[in-house]
Amino acid sequence: MTQPIAIPRGAPTQDDLKKLGIRYKKNHRLLKAEDSEVRLPLFFEFSGSPKTGKSSIIGIVAHFLKRQGVRVVQPAEGASLRTPQPLKDDLLAFNAWSGCYALQNILIDSFSECPTDVVLLDRGLFDVAAWMDYLHRHERRITEEERDVAEQFFAIDLWQRRTNAVFLFTSDYATSLERETDSKLTSVPGSVMNAETLSLLQDAYDQTRSRRNREFNRVFHIDTSFFSDGTHPTFQMIAYVVAEKMVDIIEELATQELLVTRNVAFDGFETSPNIIEETKARILQNGSPEFVPREQAEESDKYQQVVPYAVLRNADGRYFMARRRADLKRKELQKKLTILVGGHAEKKDWNSATPEAVFETCLRRELEEELCGIRIDEIRPLGFVHDPHTRVGALHLAFVHEVTVGGKVIVRRQAIDKEFGREPVTWVTKDDIKNKMDELDPWSQLVASKLLDLELPPSGDLFRQG
Repeated sequence: MTQPIAIPRGAPTQDDLKKLGIRYKKNHRLLKAEDSEVRLPLFFEFSGSPKTGKSSIIGIVAHFLKRQGVRVVQPAEGASLRTPQPLKDDLLAFNAWSGCYALQNILIDSFSECPTDVVLLDRGLFDVAAWMDYLHRHERRITEEERDVAEQFFAIDLWQRRTNAVFLFTSDYATSLERETDSKLTSVPGSVMNAETLSLLQDAYDQTRSRRNREFNRVFHIDTSFFSDGTHPTFQMIAYVVAEKMVDIIEELATQELLVTRNVAFDGFETSPNIIEETKARILQNGSPEFVPREQAEESDKYQQVVPYAVLRNADGRYFMARRRADLKRKELQKKLTILVGGHAEKKDWNSATPEAVFETCLRRELEEELCGIRIDEIRPLGFVHDPHTRVGALHLAFVHEVTVGGKVIVRRQAIDKEFGREPVTWVTKDDIKNKMDELDPWSQLVASKLLDLELPPSGDLFRQG
């Protein structure tokens, strides 16, 4: 979805800047909290045609963030500072190289062992998609099929969804050309900096926003053209508006609103398809589910937090197993083995999915946040678990799915730091799980007993009547 942003005249007041700084510091603390489930870094792409102000705005925003204690990376723009000169003679090679440079930065920062907080990309994956459209429709350099193949590569979900928002900067060609020549000794047009090309580029950005609105679903359009009286929006005000939108997104990510339900009077692992669907329908309340802040959900006995989980099975029929850290806050889980991976369903899952897909959307997000090298082939609902015998169990309702996966699954460093120990991930057989039943956490015991028809260990006696 594209959202146009109007830039007010003048500059932000000192009071405006002070309030913005306070918001950043507050939400930065939430991002870095021990129980935060936000995957870092957050990526913000600054896209748009030349001389619209995006590089200058990146510098101003980065300076502000650093002063608030936010760790920021701003890779040099590949298109201008790092591109080998001979590539600039061929716009296809030039923009393919720039797109690969942006993707390289996304991958490096995404898989860093000690990730930064925020990455500001000067031209990213949306930008290269727009240029491919320009090269097809206006330069006739590539076919429609070639354009689509290139765009699909750069929009692959595995890396495209790492971008939290795109800020698309545009201006009318007269404004761009005036900015170009303002501090130069010549007004001779360039290969891109001319009225015709700038107008066609604007059209390419518009077309890309329309065609690729599913992949790039949060695009903020900022027109930096001069006002009708010849004055222009200040870069300080533009940067302030951008920083406001960024902190809105950070606040949304850092402040978890959990999907909850009123208490389910059930003990054990329910696998009846009819009851599962009835329970889901009751939770979703005809499209009006209940969400509450995490702190409220953790403190109140009247809610159960909805938690989609996965039992991972690979092509060899083996099951994922990992050991939790020894220093977890929840003592009943310390050093326990688990065959379950997942986490809380949140409002952001609801906002990004159809009602019937919200559980699967949450599950895919959680698997991506905790594991890498994974390919999801099939998701099959198994049932839901409720364990009223512990405080933690009473507050949660876990919907369990069997997920068939491919690839070499590895636990992400951030998940190791927060949840799992450093023992390597293992893929185990039914007999291996049977021999380790005493070491499994309570939910894993319940699921293994039903899914694999295994006997509950003595520690699972509380569930025998469930």
